[in-house]
Parts: sequence; structure tokens; C-alpha cells
Amino acid sequence: MGMFNRHNGDVCVDFIARHFTQLLKVNLQKTAPHDERNDKKIVETIAASLQKTFKELDVRLFQKLQDKVFACGSTAIIAVAFGTIIVCANLGDSIALVAQESGTVLLSVQMTPVS
Repeated sequence: MGMFNRHNGDVCVDFIARHFTQLLKVNLQKTAPHDERNDKKIVETIAASLQKTFKELDVRLFQKLQDKVFACGSTAIIAVAFGTIIVCANLGDSIALVAQESGTVLLSVQMTPVS
């Protein structure tokens, strides 16, 4: 599941929304662990695939827009579930919470230019 928040227009967020899922699937398939019972390896694989996907989308978007003048951007919050494991990643000032009967659990921290 992912949520993208646009800043100064739809160009960036539309591009990311169109390409994120497919690129993440490709990156997950390239690095999938052979032992799906190893929770640590699963978390590492998902986290590495999310990072690679964010980086690749950044490069692709820059290549697409390099001849144009755009002052736009996007924040993102992504949660990937695999069985009972949830890996959450964010880029920018988005945060994720899980609500439980006992209260809420923070899954990510807000990123700022100085953090």
C-alpha cells in the first residue's frame, strides 16, 4: 500500500503512482530470499527493494523532466506486508501509524531536510 502527496502540481506524483508498483515488483523479484522462513532476510530484502525503487524513480523522473522547468515534488509513505511482517518506508514528511486497541504505534519518522 502506498500514499503519495503532491507538492506544486501533479507531474511528479502521477509519474510515481504510474511506475512505483511495477518497479518495486521487479526489484523484489531480483532480490527475493530463497528461504522465505527467514524473517530477517525478508525484512532486509523488502527494505533494500524499497530503497532501490525510490532511487530509480528519482533518476527516471529527473531524466523525464530535465529539459522542463518544474518546481514539483512528492512525499511518499509505503507499507509492504508479507505474512505477519510489515515493512514501512517513507520519503519526506509523511508518517505512518497503526491503530490498535491499546493505542497507536508509530511505524516511521518524519524526514526533514536536516534529519
